[in-house]
Amino acid sequence: MGIIQKTIGGVKRMFGLRELIDNLKFFKNYSEEVITSELHAKPDGKKPITTESTQLDSTYQVFKKLCISYLIIAFCALIYSAYNFAHHHIVSGLISIGFFLLCLSFAFRYNFWMYQIRKRELGCTFREWLDSVTGKGA
Repeated sequence: MGIIQKTIGGVKRMFGLRELIDNLKFFKNYSEEVITSELHAKPDGKKPITTESTQLDSTYQVFKKLCISYLIIAFCALIYSAYNFAHHHIVSGLISIGFFLLCLSFAFRYNFWMYQIRKRELGCTFREWLDSVTGKGA
């Protein structure tokens, strides 16, 4: 009987059944959370943040550091791509430009999340964020 149990355990590990079951449970719980949170949202689609102020402040600081870090990395990637283009390394220059755009997208993500933390509500639109950044918003 020990050989059969070891074989069944080996097959489960080989196919990652435990991980698949854990992922399905996570997906089920997360989707239930999203559905119930949508029910409690305001009519305009925004949801107030109900987390402690100290935790929000620490999260804001982490997002700020990440945003600045990605902007610095993006700037370095832009300089490196200019260096590659100056030395006629077109392919590595294009890869550097792609990395530059990826870093800018991460910086935008963290800046957008920082904006939502400042406003203390989730579900802000891109237009609201853009108006805030350009100084047109409240």
